[in-house]
Order: sequence, then C-alpha cells, then structure tokens
Amino acid sequence: QEPMTYFLFPPEVKKAQVRMIGVQVAVLCGAAIMMRDQPAGKFIPAFLAFDYASRLIGGGKVSLIGNSAAVLGPAVFKTKAVEEGNPKQFASLCGLMFSGLATACHASGNPDAGVMVTGALMCAASLEGVFDYCLGCTFYGLGLQMGLI
Repeated sequence: QEPMTYFLFPPEVKKAQVRMIGVQVAVLCGAAIMMRDQPAGKFIPAFLAFDYASRLIGGGKVSLIGNSAAVLGPAVFKTKAVEEGNPKQFASLCGLMFSGLATACHASGNPDAGVMVTGALMCAASLEGVFDYCLGCTFYGLGLQMGLI
C-alpha cells in the first residue's frame, strides 16, 4: 500500500537532494545573520518561508531551493538512496514555522529575535546537510509514538 501523502508532496524523497537543501538553507541562514542590518538580512528569512511553504505543498519540484538541490545534490552526495516523504514534509513545516517566525520578528522591529530564530534554523539545516540527521524527522517520530500525528 502506498503511504498517504498530503497535498502534492512525494511519498519518497531523494536523500542527496534533501541533504543539499539543508546545506543551501544553512548557507542562506548564515548570510541572513551576517547581513542582519541590511535589507537582504530581512529578506532572506521571508524567501526561506516562501520556499518552505512551496516545498511543504508540492515537494522539491516546486521549490527554487529544491530544484537547485536536485541538480547539485547528486553531484556532491554520491547516493541514490531515498527516504520516506512524510517525515521530510513535517520537517518542511518546521522550517516554514521557523523562517516565518524570523520574518515576523524582523517585520515587527525585533531583529535580534529574528537572528536567534534564524540561527536555530541554521543549526537544524546544518544537521541535515552535514550529518544527515533530520531534527524535524525526529520530532515527527516522537509525535507518532505519542499519538499526536
């Protein structure tokens, strides 16, 4: 039986692509933190929120970062392995919440809080990109065990 999917998110995702998305998000978060006093530092979290929202709904095929990761990921991470899609979709929801909160902090005139939230997102994305550890997937598993998901 096919696993249940929500929206247009694929039932399986390519590990190399997911890891490259993590690298790209971590780099963009680092750039946002370094440019915190410039307009780009406030724009990058908004772009990430939009990209996470599009990835949450349609997977990597409708995301700018996902599309570039589809090209770069297999070249950098030499694996053809696939992973279940539902935990990765939940991780995209987590990324949307963090980048959306960072955007809201910047928009409300609290850039220090925005930088802290962006830093937390950078840490989670780095775990995925560098160490192949999905923090959102861990929380997805805990939610399943507790009957919340």
